[in-house]
Amino acid sequence: MKNYLLSITICISATLFINSTISAQTKINLAGIYELNIKKDGGTHQMYLELDFVNNRPDFTQTFTGKTADLKLLPEDFMNAKKLKQRFKGTTAPGFGRYREKYLLSITEEFRITNPHIKKGIVIADWENEMGKTGKVIIIPNEDGSVIT
Repeated sequence: MKNYLLSITICISATLFINSTISAQTKINLAGIYELNIKKDGGTHQMYLELDFVNNRPDFTQTFTGKTADLKLLPEDFMNAKKLKQRFKGTTAPGFGRYREKYLLSITEEFRITNPHIKKGIVIADWENEMGKTGKVIIIPNEDGSVIT
């Protein structure tokens, strides 16, 4: 009886290990351009995010060569090329973004997203901003094509 329970335990453990290894290696089929422009608590939060977890995104600072870009939710000058930082110039990553928070003053930062992986059905990735600060981000894709970060 002990050998039987031990065999079942080994089979279950091996199955769980194989399933977790397969899901860790699963390709994340997420690519697109996402915009955020909301007013909250007397301020404005705006974000432009380019994700391509399939092929890696080329340096997004090279995407905007003109002064303005075609945006749906954001103001026309949000991606003003003259104001783009150069820290990530020439690099590739699965995601790049620009975030602006406006209250009395405006704070803008650029960031890149690397090392995306799926854990318990959600995408977890690393981020780094232009000043070298790092952290983790959770990205939840919705059925309508939008994402929650």
